[in-house]
Amino acid sequence: QDALPLSAVMPDAGYAVFRGGWEPDAMYVALIGKHGLARTHRSPVGSGHKQANETAFILHAGGELLATEPGYHSSDERTPLIFADHHNVILVDGKGADSTSFGSFLFGVDAFMEHGVVAGNSGMVSIRTRYQEADITRLAAVLNGRYLVLADEASSVRTRTFTHQIHGNGSTSRGTFSAAYNEHTGMWTAGEMRLHAVVHDASGTVSHVTQERKHAPSSRRFDTHEAMYSSVRGQRAVFHTVLHAAHQAQDVQAYTVNPLEGVTLTHIRSAKDQLLSVVNGTDGSITLHTPVLGAVETDAFGLFSILETAGRPDSWMLDGGSFIRLDGRMLLSSSQSLHAALLMETDTWRLVTTSGKPADILLRVPFHVYDINGSGVRNWDLQGNTLTLSVDESSDVSITFSSMPTSTEDIQLQPERLEIHALYPQPLKAGTVGTLTVAYELPDATTVRVVLSDMLGRPLRILPVALLPAGIHHARFSVADIPPGVYNIHIESGHSGAHRRIVIQ
Repeated sequence: QDALPLSAVMPDAGYAVFRGGWEPDAMYVALIGKHGLARTHRSPVGSGHKQANETAFILHAGGELLATEPGYHSSDERTPLIFADHHNVILVDGKGADSTSFGSFLFGVDAFMEHGVVAGNSGMVSIRTRYQEADITRLAAVLNGRYLVLADEASSVRTRTFTHQIHGNGSTSRGTFSAAYNEHTGMWTAGEMRLHAVVHDASGTVSHVTQERKHAPSSRRFDTHEAMYSSVRGQRAVFHTVLHAAHQAQDVQAYTVNPLEGVTLTHIRSAKDQLLSVVNGTDGSITLHTPVLGAVETDAFGLFSILETAGRPDSWMLDGGSFIRLDGRMLLSSSQSLHAALLMETDTWRLVTTSGKPADILLRVPFHVYDINGSGVRNWDLQGNTLTLSVDESSDVSITFSSMPTSTEDIQLQPERLEIHALYPQPLKAGTVGTLTVAYELPDATTVRVVLSDMLGRPLRILPVALLPAGIHHARFSVADIPPGVYNIHIESGHSGAHRRIVIQ
């Protein structure tokens, strides 16, 4: 077993498996996303599991099945069990992918696994599918074999009700279920274990209910469990879910917020570590002031970090992004959008990436590099505390450090000139009560004047002139009474100027 990988993403087979370890009580997560023959194949006698369950998952920890699929068996009640329940998938107007009646050949829909990243007991994968005239993408990330994060995006050309489901194993015979829906949480128990779930969404309009459902733990045997249903109505939903399995005696604290419109942040604190999980539904760059890391800036759809109890990051995951900055200092920057896992031990870092093209990646490192090896590395260079890696479309890099610290000078962290970064939100909706936030960066201390003007140069908003230090700053304008149109943001400093267009619809 020591030679076997803990986790694997198998796109052609339609399965992804993530293990926390080989111990019997280690966490085990499996996800389904089949297409082609893997989905439609049936045995010669015509039997087989016919449930349409693409993107479904199970979670096992502490010797207990904590998040369950319905199962199947030979009985007269097979049909309602395997064709209608659609456990742990996104429902569209109360429906999952269509299943046909028992005995027919095809069922369900194709699903495609993409962007698989595996690094020991951590990893992530995206599963893309379409049903009920809606596009569904599930990002699943497992961190340190202890946390499962789901970032689920569902969209349709018309208004729908999208429902996220978690089917826990808290039946009357095996455990309990309790919920605090004002805090977006639910908890299932089984044996000595507890599954703690936090479910929120990017719009902040999610509603939760509890449903009692059936499953089949073995042949010809039924049991019941409670499912947590979380629903959003609209043309798009971005659900953000964190699942944490722990012994019931362990204290787990969790909270989730919408720090910005279109963004969710969840913070989990246990006796062993902390998880900071961010899902960005804005399609742009964001800056968050987090409870443990200070200001975090990224353009990723998903950004997840495991931290020590004292708050030092141990690992990062980046989905569909090109940079991470902490309090204005670059941690990671890439020439291509990445799906990446960065595991940070004292003397060795491991970086696993996938991207559409070869990329140049900059990492801020604490010590001089002693050795670099692995797959997909073209070349590397260290300047001060900035390590530049040139990698292929996929890479798995081990970075070994010496004991000599790098220079305390920030290399390539500050821009050479004034730069305007994120505008949030974009596009703006006319008539809404909202605030336009403009992120910009100064190369050194200077006076700054920020102006919002129309396309003829007539100023609509002028912020007071201010003397500001080098680094990232944010200008905010009230835009509630500004009509639809195209406008300019212009920022003048003592050294340079920059402008950027915005659209109000």
